[in-house]
Order: sequence, then C-alpha cells, then structure tokens
Amino acid sequence: MDIKGSNQSLVKITNQNLIIKEVRARKRVSRSELAKLLELSNPSVSKHVDALIAKGLLVETGSLVTDVGRRPIMLEFNGHHGCVAVVDMSSNDCRICIADLLGNKLEYSRVEGGQTITRAVLDRVISTLREMVGSIGDRCGKLLGICIGAPAVVEPKTGRIHWSARIEDYENINLCEMFKSVFKVPVIVKNDINLAVVGERIYGAGGGVDSMMFVSIDAGVGQSVILGGELFEGVHGVACDLGVLMPCVEAVTDMPNPTGIEYMPYILERRMSIYRLVDDVRYLFSQGRESVMRDWVTEVEDITYDDVVKAYGMGDPMVVSVVRKFAKGCAVIIKNLASLFDVDIILLGGLVAKLGKSFLQEITDSIAIMPGYAKPDLRLSKLFDTAVIFGGIETSVQYAIDSIIEH
Repeated sequence: MDIKGSNQSLVKITNQNLIIKEVRARKRVSRSELAKLLELSNPSVSKHVDALIAKGLLVETGSLVTDVGRRPIMLEFNGHHGCVAVVDMSSNDCRICIADLLGNKLEYSRVEGGQTITRAVLDRVISTLREMVGSIGDRCGKLLGICIGAPAVVEPKTGRIHWSARIEDYENINLCEMFKSVFKVPVIVKNDINLAVVGERIYGAGGGVDSMMFVSIDAGVGQSVILGGELFEGVHGVACDLGVLMPCVEAVTDMPNPTGIEYMPYILERRMSIYRLVDDVRYLFSQGRESVMRDWVTEVEDITYDDVVKAYGMGDPMVVSVVRKFAKGCAVIIKNLASLFDVDIILLGGLVAKLGKSFLQEITDSIAIMPGYAKPDLRLSKLFDTAVIFGGIETSVQYAIDSIIEH
C-alpha cells in the first residue's frame, strides 16, 4: 500500500528512504521485489527508483537469470557515490577513518594525543584528515560528511558539548563548526559510547536487533541503548550517563552539607573502572601476596592493566580473587540496567572485554542468583576498540543518504 499523506514531499522522502534501506539490507533486489516488500505500487517504486538512480544512490546491475518469464533488472546501492570520514576520540590517540558508503575502509590513520584533547591535537587531526581526503583520488566520490565520536555529553540536535572531562576548553570549542569550516561538508558530533552501540548493532555482536544495550567499562563507565531500532540519547543528550550514578545511598545521605566535589568518590565511575581494578591488584601485590606477576614485575607501580589481564589468563590466584570481586560489581550494574530497560542483548565492551569469556561467565553466574526476572543475553563486544569507528561510519552514511534524498 502506498504511503499517503498531505505532505507529498515527506511521502517521497519516506518512500525513497525505505527503498534504500531494503536495497542496502538485501544487496541486490529488483523493482518488483521492492514493490512487494514495501507494499507499494509498481509505478510508484519505479518512479522513486529512477529518482534514486539519477541522484547516484542506486545503480542497475544487469538482469537476474530466471527459468520463466521476463528477467528483472537488479538494483544495488552505489557505495562509490561518495565517502565519509570518522574521527574517534575515545582513546588517547585520535583514530581517523575514511570509508565508502558500503562501510569499506579506504584510509586509516592515528594522531598521537593523550588523556587531554587539546586544540593542538584537534589541529593535527584536521591536518591529517585533509591529507587523507586528498589521497583518496578516484577510488570514490567526494567527501559527503564527517562524524566525530567525542568522550563528552553531547546535545543531540546541535552537537554542542555540555561537558567533557577530556576535551580542553570544551565550553569554547564547537567541533561542528571547526571541521565544517575546513571541509565544507555536514559534521555530526556524537557521544563515543552512543556510536559504539550503533557500530555493534550493524557490524558487530548486536546482530541487527532493535533492543540492545552497550556497557563500556574502561577508564570510565559508559552506557548506550538502542530501543525500537533507534539510539536513545534523551532530551539533552545525558540519557544513560552511567558513570555519575551514586549507588552508595548511605554515604550520600549521611554527608552533612555536601558539595559536588565531596560527592565524587561515591560515583560509579570511581568504583568500577579499570583504574580501580589495577589499584586493587597493586594493593595486594604490595602486601607481599604470591603472584605469577613477580616473574616479570618488580615494582608495584609498574603493574599495568595488561599485566592484570595476562595474570588472570594464567589463573593467578591473587589476580583471580580481585577480578572475581570486580565481576560481581559489574554483575550488579548489568542486572540493574537489565531490570530498567529489559532489552534483548547487553554487550560488554571497553578494555574490560580483554578479560575474555571467563570474566563474562563470572558476571553471568552472579546475575543468575540475583532476584528478579531480568536475565539478559550478555555478550562480549565483537568490534572491541573499532566499535566507535563503525558506528560513526553507519551514522554518517545514513546522514549523507538523508541529505541526498531531501535535496
């Protein structure tokens, strides 16, 4: 059935988006198949397909051999119509990727940074991206958009940063305008964890489900949710700001005349981060506990997270005891989130995913004995540290498609 409505322009945009969605999902499809799938008339589909071919988003790829009847012309999404760029600021080094509209990486680079993202780092990112765009040549069409994954609370509609612990002088930096002024293309700024859940849903462990959650435990604690197939960011972009939750009710309520600074030790991010895990291992090590790490570590301050992961994989009793306690804390977080959102899948990502399947099983076993009905399908992130890149690709490609169709 054709979509009806008083606004014919909106009907056109909606139908053309539906056609593109089906073609992207099925790789190759005929006009008649599209008409059946979308319950649109054959003339309506043909009109919209012709428009999309003229805009460069679809291409005809020849006919499909059939036993009887007319051989239909097949349609494919034109992944070489243009390219998109993604800037991932979630780690200490900024990662930059250029991909075609099919998600194939064309160029990749890193810009050394640090815990703080300064204007000098951003200038180097822009310079590097300019060189990458110049090196694309005739491998793809022109740059259609840029998506930036920022470790920040981002206003969904404008891309303005409300707050960031890592971006220096964020109050006076407008990332959208900064990149748009150089590259003259649309720029989207999203929270990095929000992009990660999009990447995992399309390209990773999410399997395309419409109800899922991504929990990242790294230097901080982050969460993102997809509900009904859409990213849930909240009105002001602060939905699922997991790190600032305060689980210790007694400590907060018993505090006389508290200030924001006094609250800080009680927020979740201070209690359930990779730094806290390493600190707990270091403490037991300093107390003279036996550990396989003594074979390669002499000074307690030299213990890194990679050392913890290595020792855990070797079954070191000291490290296992710390990780097991940490896993129970993770289980409480995930069980509470599962009860609140009741999603199909919860993915565990960030550096904590390096602890692997045995760590995931520790969490699952703890959740199993907790009260309540929520027993989520808990999985490890598949894309790991590339989830933000893939989420940025999908977000910027969809934005580019929308822009082309609307114009």
